[in-house]
Amino acid sequence: MTHVRTSPYYPQSNGKIERWHKSLKGECIRPGTPLSLDDARRLVGATSSITTTSV
Repeated sequence: MTHVRTSPYYPQSNGKIERWHKSLKGECIRPGTPLSLDDARRLVGATSSITTTSV
């Protein structure tokens, strides 16, 4: 496994993770919709599964 360092916010090289961040922000920042406890738990679960999954 090799670790590749790239510039942040550069979709040509970081496309998959940048798209995931965009989707996550879209779900977290829904105008006019309060975040429920169940929604918060799902987001924490999704985030922790992404950060602990090896490639």
